[in-house]
Amino acid sequence: MYNFINNDSLISMIRKPLSFEKNYFKPIDAQKILILAPHPDDEIMGCGGIMCIYNKRDVQIHIIYLTDGRYGISQDETDIRKKESYKLKNIFPSLTQYFLNFEDSKLSVNINEVSEKIKKIINKINPEIIFTPWILDHHLDHIITSVVLSNILKDFKKNTLVSFYEIMSPLFCNHCVDITAELFEKAKMLNLYKSQVKKFKIDKISISNNLYRGSLLRRKTIKASECFLTLYKNDYIKLVSYFI
Repeated sequence: MYNFINNDSLISMIRKPLSFEKNYFKPIDAQKILILAPHPDDEIMGCGGIMCIYNKRDVQIHIIYLTDGRYGISQDETDIRKKESYKLKNIFPSLTQYFLNFEDSKLSVNINEVSEKIKKIINKINPEIIFTPWILDHHLDHIITSVVLSNILKDFKKNTLVSFYEIMSPLFCNHCVDITAELFEKAKMLNLYKSQVKKFKIDKISISNNLYRGSLLRRKTIKASECFLTLYKNDYIKLVSYFI
């Protein structure tokens, strides 16, 4: 049916069957995962539900916050969103958080330093899966985060899995995780970021997207879903190269 599409095309690559597809509605098995969050709250908007599931499985969850998120608040206090993110430890006591504290919206002028810091952390924890923002997301910091990851992984021998996650812009997904049972908990986590709920309504945006994604799956038992484009390392690098 798709013979007219070149096997090296972008479409062929993202449609390629992966070994986890037999568990399409469940998280991929892992012992350690890493989430790259350009700003505090991105990790919950894109991965809050799957974080809850992994937590129940005693999976080690690591989050790198790349910026301080200062321009997402009304007050002149650069650490508000960082303080809000600390409260996640009340839900995930074993969570490991790393704060790089780069200035919000300035990742593009700090790429080398950002890359070195992320690379050291990845080498230290050696995750099986890395979650990163969709390469076509609307915020430049989100795009830069995934470009930086692509450059870092070029030096890695391990065939790591990388999952693009949604924040504000829809992605082409090949993996939709059922978070129906975790939706209420995700809503509580989103509301830890009171500054962003008040200013940007992140709770309504994210939960509405999860419900919409769930309805598209046409499964009676699935009401809400988090969707990802999950690729092996080399395909991830190749996809990012299409857009930069």
